[in-house]
Amino acid sequence: MPNSPHRTATRAEIENTLRCGPPRAVPLFLPAIYEHKAWFIQSTPSAISRDGDLLTRALLAEYEAVGPDALAIGVDVCNLEAESVGCTVSFYEGDDTSIQASNRATTSSTSATISRKLLNPILSRTDACR
Repeated sequence: MPNSPHRTATRAEIENTLRCGPPRAVPLFLPAIYEHKAWFIQSTPSAISRDGDLLTRALLAEYEAVGPDALAIGVDVCNLEAESVGCTVSFYEGDDTSIQASNRATTSSTSATISRKLLNPILSRTDACR
């Protein structure tokens, strides 16, 4: 267990908070640690984002060191969007601790993205695209 000044929240307490229920006496501690979780195991963001075992080790080390009530499972949320529209992502090797970098999208992927239907946030979830 982590060396936390308070006990870790139960699943029920977290779900209660997500449902906007009455708050507990000690607010939830929910840090969102992404690329920096690699530091806990002396690794790099590029390495842990491509290896499930390293990511698991980083998550467990983060939990032990920080003692959050829940963990943010992820490393690089910024490049997901870029990849989804056809960009390539450069990963860094060895001791280079740079975060991954998005490269320019290809013309064909850019054209496909532009022609997609756009989400209308005002409409209901069942009728979100026009």
